[in-house]
Amino acid sequence: MKKTEIAREGNARHLKYFCGDDNLRSAGAIMMATSGILFLWNWFIWFFVLFSILMFILFPVGLVLFILGSIGRTADEDIDKIIATLSAAADVDREKDAALLRRLRQRPLPQTVSGYDYSDDLMFRKTKNNVVRSEIYYKATLLPLEDALCVLSAKVNIPCETVEKGMLELPYEDIEDMRVVSERRTIRFLKRSFSVLDSRLEIFANGKKLLSLPVKESAALDEFVEELKVRKTKEMKKEAAEPCAAASFCGETQQNLN
Repeated sequence: MKKTEIAREGNARHLKYFCGDDNLRSAGAIMMATSGILFLWNWFIWFFVLFSILMFILFPVGLVLFILGSIGRTADEDIDKIIATLSAAADVDREKDAALLRRLRQRPLPQTVSGYDYSDDLMFRKTKNNVVRSEIYYKATLLPLEDALCVLSAKVNIPCETVEKGMLELPYEDIEDMRVVSERRTIRFLKRSFSVLDSRLEIFANGKKLLSLPVKESAALDEFVEELKVRKTKEMKKEAAEPCAAASFCGETQQNLN
């Protein structure tokens, strides 16, 4: 599906947030900033009437252009609220998830991960805080249970204001590898390009990659992954030792009987 086709789906204001042209807003902001500089200069060089004329022309024109470029577009703050509301689907509900909480281990501690999907076929925009935002946002809660890793996930589609919930239980013996991978990439959308650090939590089980979740790099997440690996290794050694111990016990019993 082409990006122009994707852009037809969803709330029009949210789509303009990603696809809208920033030229009017940028031109308006520059003109207003210039008028502000001229205003300051005018206090010191009051006899330059030209500065005053330019100032009173640039500011209103710049303001009009800025407003025209912003009309019909969702603000960054509103997008943040949408994400916070919908991604809460990945949070633990103490009543609904009581059975899961009873199976929790003491270590490692549960982790919450989140991040934007930087796949090439999505829409992107840089926020006022210089965060590169995509139209898809993921959030997941990782619960280390007694016998399995449980992943509660929420996939938020920002333009459509929808969320796709998921729950996956992976028995520890089925998990072959679990790691955080990061890659510095350049992504493009329309006439814009962005440099992003694409970090993902990857989980391999039963010979294939079962999960690839966008995350933010953190020491806590690295520690979580390492603790699970160590615990899994100990349990595998324990399971391997149990048949040997049982066989040894049976052999000793047989000898005593003889």
